Amino acid sequence: MSDIFFRRSSFKTPLKYEPAGTTRKGIPEYRLLESFSFEIGGFGSETFITVPQFFVTDLASIPKGVRWMLPPNGPYAKAAVIHDYMYEFASVFRWDRSYADLVFREGMERLDVPAHIRTIMYRSVRTFGNRNFDKVSEANRFLLTHS
Repeated sequence: MSDIFFRRSSFKTPLKYEPAGTTRKGIPEYRLLESFSFEIGGFGSETFITVPQFFVTDLASIPKGVRWMLPPNGPYAKAAVIHDYMYEFASVFRWDRSYADLVFREGMERLDVPAHIRTIMYRSVRTFGNRNFDKVSEANRFLLTHS
């Protein structure tokens, strides 16, 4: 039996996390309580990105001044966590930045994030994402040897 019957995108399940007790550039971080996967390209593609349990993220990296309008845990949060994971572990998995950004956009589409919000967030990561690309945070270094 194919692995596809057991491993599906879990975008329909809640994102489970807790405060990590750390900050990244003054922004609170959160630790995943469960791993989750996203099937890129839709059901049947068999191309998954799986974020492991204990991964530490700031959810959506929203500047403080805009968080009243776009909270970090908004409807795009799962796509943002996938994106954070892809950015941090890019060299491990040989992902390039444009691919990670496209996966982020696809994830937001699958989560039914409104088009204007998707556009703002996608353009933001395309413009400013290079600052964080391929930099494993201190909080996630243990995943390099324990995943």
